[in-house]
Amino acid sequence: MVFTRSAILTCWAHQISGPDLADRNFLVRYYWDPKSHARLSPTYKADLRMVEAVRKLQQNPELGAFRIHAALEQLGIHLSHRTCGRILARNRKLYGLRGPEAKPREPKPMPFQAHRRHQYWTVDVRYIDVHQLGGGNIYSITILDNYSRFIVGSAISRTQDQPAYL
Repeated sequence: MVFTRSAILTCWAHQISGPDLADRNFLVRYYWDPKSHARLSPTYKADLRMVEAVRKLQQNPELGAFRIHAALEQLGIHLSHRTCGRILARNRKLYGLRGPEAKPREPKPMPFQAHRRHQYWTVDVRYIDVHQLGGGNIYSITILDNYSRFIVGSAISRTQDQPAYL
């Protein structure tokens, strides 16, 4: 037995009795919740006109989601840059378009690269925003070895002065 939405609403409103009352109660109870605020049909953020405008702008492979979003805003089409990015990815997959190419870059050397253990240590200080240790500021102070990234020492302090580091 197939019920339409209006039949389910009618069944809910009037509690119609009949031979298939159990089926109707099942449908009303599990497929339509009168307190639910969910949309009854899916909502799409972009229509075909918007997707076509994105595809035309996508012919330039150097344009990313942020720049296409800005160009669409100038055309009077309002989409978020994340929705533009999803449409771009879908178009690349469907039409075989290429995206922006990453330029190879040489990695920068670490300024304090250690060649043996305990040659250089690094101190990391973090402010702990949410804590249950009473009022005031709390700082986590961690000392790391640059060669192995080993934690040499760690402490929690209420101040950032020199005795807290020692």
